[in-house]
Amino acid sequence: MLGKTFKKISIFALVLTLMFCICGYIYFTYEVKANTDFTDTYYSIGLEELDEKTHRKVATTDAPQITVLTHGLGGKAFHWSNNEIKKAEDNEYYFGYYKKSIIEQIRDNCAIEGKDVILLRVGAKFNDTFTEGTLAEETSSLAEEVNDSTLGVPNLRAKYSNLESSEYRQINIYKHDLKNTGEDYLTGEYFTELVSNMIDKHIVLVFEEKTFIEPMKENGETEEAFAKRMSKYNAEKYSSNDNIYSQFEYVLDTISYQYAKLTGELPTFNMIGHSRGGIINMMYALGHPYNVKSLYSIGTPYNGSMLGEFEWARSISGMNDKVNYLAEVQDENNDVLEYEEALAPGIYDVLNEELYESYKNAWNAKRDTWYSHIEFKPIGAYTTLGFVWQCAIEQIGETKPGLEKFLNILDAVLFKYNLSAYKEGVFVPAQVFNNANLVGDLLKAVVGDNVFSNVLSYVRAYPEPYEHI
Repeated sequence: MLGKTFKKISIFALVLTLMFCICGYIYFTYEVKANTDFTDTYYSIGLEELDEKTHRKVATTDAPQITVLTHGLGGKAFHWSNNEIKKAEDNEYYFGYYKKSIIEQIRDNCAIEGKDVILLRVGAKFNDTFTEGTLAEETSSLAEEVNDSTLGVPNLRAKYSNLESSEYRQINIYKHDLKNTGEDYLTGEYFTELVSNMIDKHIVLVFEEKTFIEPMKENGETEEAFAKRMSKYNAEKYSSNDNIYSQFEYVLDTISYQYAKLTGELPTFNMIGHSRGGIINMMYALGHPYNVKSLYSIGTPYNGSMLGEFEWARSISGMNDKVNYLAEVQDENNDVLEYEEALAPGIYDVLNEELYESYKNAWNAKRDTWYSHIEFKPIGAYTTLGFVWQCAIEQIGETKPGLEKFLNILDAVLFKYNLSAYKEGVFVPAQVFNNANLVGDLLKAVVGDNVFSNVLSYVRAYPEPYEHI
């Protein structure tokens, strides 16, 4: 009797196990291979449909098929090649080859594993009209609180902008092959979609935000009119997290759709970001957790920028001249009354504690569930006394009297330490860098005790001078 009962229980358990496996297989197949109709062009389907079709619902153990490189605030794609090429005919910079760049290091690592690499530089073809207006409108929205019913932070999905027309929904893809010599890149071949011979390799996708051309003063243009045009350019070039993210998310969703159209499978991303690029990558991961396998960041201001808080620090590094712009002041009828100086939106976002805390809070809220599979490795950075000293030189040495003043200060400080900045008539800055106390005294003499004491706790001594000093 007991044996029959045990046999019935065993059969029942086996049936339950089979049902569980079948249901699990159906669920997994539906979740991973749902929305397998990728026959339409990406710019012909609705934006919500594009987002839904490319949003993974479960994690995968497969290695990522695409590595994404995301540049920082005001940066360009060519910064990742470490060898930008400036062409005289249009005064613009282009992608150059450098063997030790992170791009080529990825290529070498993939070669060890028997994989080929294809290098793509990708950006969105957005409307030329910059739509952000007042400072309040330009400030990025906080990451919404998450809940169990929605996978990914809700307001960090389908955050597209300027995409009303299909003309502006195309993306620009430039394929950079190595020359036969292996020592340079060929001029980028242009595409608007992935093609079949791209997806059999590991894709290194270098994101490039929309490029704005710096304006030149026109004949007869007043200073005020030119200042307004320049301020608009600064707001565009140093635009908000949300503005850059809208381009970035659309590019990745579009690439995902095209990849799935060619393979039937959505890709996953290994993401590497420099400075603010790490924030943009995290925004994508927060909204699309299972599309991301790993996050690496280099010098990303997850906790804001300590030196950026000081107007002095921004000034001596030249940032105030670059990022200040004239924000519109409007009345209740949205008529522009005047313009006032303000930080450009991107700088404002970096310094906005409430904003960057919202990203961290969203991550931590689901770190052990949605984001537990993501390998997250931030590489920290710090400001050195050498950098601050370099900025001080640039500030005070812009004119001949300023340079003479600085050299007099330098001689006086070095005399206190019984040192000379010259060896056999050649300026040797290493002697300055090797003594943190000396650098401190020098900075105090240049910028004053009060300013120096504000930044001292945020910097470290650097034993050797930078190569370009």
